[in-house]
Amino acid sequence: DHIDALRDLYSGDVMVSFGGASGVPLASACTDVAALAGEYARVVDTLALEAIDFDIEGIWLADHGPGGSAERRAEAIAQLQAEMASQSRPLAVWFTLPVLPTGLTPDGVAVLGQALDAGVAITGVNVMTMDYGDGAAPNPAGQMGEYGIAAVTALHGQLTTLYAAHGIPRTPQELWAMTGTTPMIGMNDVVTEVFDLGDAVQTAEFAAQQGMGLVSMWSLNRDHACPESPWVQLTCSSTPDQLQDWEFSAAFSAFGR
Repeated sequence: DHIDALRDLYSGDVMVSFGGASGVPLASACTDVAALAGEYARVVDTLALEAIDFDIEGIWLADHGPGGSAERRAEAIAQLQAEMASQSRPLAVWFTLPVLPTGLTPDGVAVLGQALDAGVAITGVNVMTMDYGDGAAPNPAGQMGEYGIAAVTALHGQLTTLYAAHGIPRTPQELWAMTGTTPMIGMNDVVTEVFDLGDAVQTAEFAAQQGMGLVSMWSLNRDHACPESPWVQLTCSSTPDQLQDWEFSAAFSAFGR
């Protein structure tokens, strides 16, 4: 019902994400490629989706050896895309991966490489520009926007190398259109990292300038004010500069104009 309301009221749409930080990913629990593709198809068909995402984190990001979940996932996605293409129903596929200001980890690059090896048409790569840690992002106060820009710039370079290695031509502009960023608004789980409204404006402006494909946030339910909160909350941003609801949404909306 919520998806239908979004489509009716705003002419918008949704992209359902498989995976996440907790639980067992479907590609790990289901060891048969055809059955896995069928489960993805069931969700796509039930919700009439045109785009899906695969959020791969934690120990599952490293499961890209022979017979691992990354290989099964890639083969299942390729099967699903081919089946839907035969029905004139193109399916956009994004990957959401952890990142550092220096770019994707080697595991993240390997997951994307396996997807390309399997024939997946990757629409974009969305990086979680958050929770870097002090070693990777020292003195983060006032720098979270800069660190996020460094991360997506590094991602662009990694995609350039990856696509060239696979013999798939992509222009710099096409690769920017394949990049996405999802910061954690307000206070991050690494509490010294606070992504404030100025960082949001900086991110949106950079994304628009480069022609990036996606700007998102973790998460919409946190786009509320609780300026006095000393800890991370699920229902507000815990940053002193947000005084009204939806201020981060307003800042990011400039990206779409």
